[in-house]
Amino acid sequence: SMPEKALDLVAKLPQSSNDVLYTIIFAACAELNNDKAIQLGNKFLKSISATDRGNIVTMSSAIHMLMKFGRVRNAKNLFVQIAQPDTALYG
Repeated sequence: SMPEKALDLVAKLPQSSNDVLYTIIFAACAELNNDKAIQLGNKFLKSISATDRGNIVTMSSAIHMLMKFGRVRNAKNLFVQIAQPDTALYG
């Protein structure tokens, strides 16, 4: 319920992250949907490792964020890259 504070804390973290942190970042960015959130969300989206790209919850959060940003084509491209989508992606 405090996405601005969450992003301020995340901005101070080193670039290496994990799937839980990515999910929190993408959810906060989607909720804020301002210039700062878009920049930070895109920065972390580009830094996701191949392992974290296999996490359905993380990818669902990233897709939701991109949709909130109005980047439907980017969200679709991310969606089709998922090898085995499950119901979490369709929720």
